[in-house]
Amino acid sequence: MRRGILDHDATVLELLRRRTFSFWARASTLQSVTLPLFDTRDVTSAVVSLAIAEVSGFTTGSRVRLWVENAVQTADEPSVVFAATALSFQIQSTTVPPTLQTAAWPVLGPGGRLRVEWQQGSTENNFVPATVTFAVFLTLRRG
Repeated sequence: MRRGILDHDATVLELLRRRTFSFWARASTLQSVTLPLFDTRDVTSAVVSLAIAEVSGFTTGSRVRLWVENAVQTADEPSVVFAATALSFQIQSTTVPPTLQTAAWPVLGPGGRLRVEWQQGSTENNFVPATVTFAVFLTLRRG
């Protein structure tokens, strides 16, 4: 788990440092990027914050979703990640940066992970890639 800053009895972790994702905007495509697991074993409550810095090249009907998932790996199958979606955020062509989206993470398992998913609508964009730049923070309380 990344180190965070202590704010009273809450800790703020930077789960994803500001990063730009670029997607090939072919009609009716779905692309996803899964990020590494992070530890949530002793977390009793959490809020996820998505700080969106830039959105470009999106056509009507295209979107990026950030999925926050409860996830776990077992010692006997370390190459397999068992995951279930806990919450998601959506970024569309109408999203105006800079913007911040937040949501409570309702059910915490022993671990979590982020998955970034690009969904292109039926309108193709052959000239420029669709890009989105954002950072993700987790504000948590430990029990």
